[in-house]
Amino acid sequence: SVCLVLSKRRAGFQNIAGFANPWARGVLAAVSSASHDIVLASPNMNAPPLEGALVEAMAERNVAVRLLVPFDRNEAQVNALGGYGSNERSIGVLKACAIVARGRSEPDYERLMRNFTGRWWVAEGTNARFSGDGPGCFHTKFASFDNRVLIVGSGNLDDQSFFHSSETSIVIDDATVTQAVRGFLFEPEWRRGERFDLSMPFLRFNEPELPVPADRLFADAASLCSGLGIKPR
Repeated sequence: SVCLVLSKRRAGFQNIAGFANPWARGVLAAVSSASHDIVLASPNMNAPPLEGALVEAMAERNVAVRLLVPFDRNEAQVNALGGYGSNERSIGVLKACAIVARGRSEPDYERLMRNFTGRWWVAEGTNARFSGDGPGCFHTKFASFDNRVLIVGSGNLDDQSFFHSSETSIVIDDATVTQAVRGFLFEPEWRRGERFDLSMPFLRFNEPELPVPADRLFADAASLCSGLGIKPR
């Protein structure tokens, strides 16, 4: 077994500095190294470097991704520092990337669509998704890779954790530990979740607090995917 600690300070790692801090680099390295399976759970997800790494994993390396997030979670707070929007918008970016990938080749598109499965978090004792805020809120930060490597800690999969806040996570490279922790920490929440995939419609364009015009969404996706070679010819 191998155990590592990923940590970052709050100061000095703003968006403009990219993601050259130990915590972000460790998370992205794990995503980029996965060969067949990525499992993620987080209260928030909206970090463009992560979105790009997931698109590359699914479309280029045929890696299956499972993502568990609340439908809404602390959106005003998460985006107060210039964040990149809601969980729903992040899924919309992945869907837009699939459409961009289709301009390159049908197999890229099909791999991306096939390899992604998501679920909106559903609280225990209920049967429908809810915001994840307030008492009993969803607060789990979990990731596993190829059923062997585990990351747990304080960091969300969002812009705030990647760039702004102090974070510490533990990386464990041990298949037995990873599968055991996933079994009690992730799988029960996953089974309860409300399923969605990239074929479904996303984005509430009429919300005044976080407007997300469709042209901006596709522009962001095209920019994100072009750096990976996934772009229209």
